[in-house]
Amino acid sequence: MPGDAIVELFQRPIFEVILQITGYYTSRLLFPVITFGYITVAPVKNGVIAIPKWRGINRASGGKIVLHEEMGALLGIMLWSFLLGMGILYLK
Repeated sequence: MPGDAIVELFQRPIFEVILQITGYYTSRLLFPVITFGYITVAPVKNGVIAIPKWRGINRASGGKIVLHEEMGALLGIMLWSFLLGMGILYLK
């Protein structure tokens, strides 16, 4: 039906934005904590230069690893998926 296509046209981008934001802020908060500050998610602090190394993973001028925003969002979503899967397995 045409109504379903229109609804999906608006729902899909909204759902993707919610996933991107959730994944980004999850990784932005948790990666520095988990890795003791060795891995951070962009943007970097003032005065720090991020040197591109490999698709979405950069090296900061201080030696730390800086993830691109989209890479951080992807890893944050993967973390939530892992936790959800572990929760489902635990409940069985």
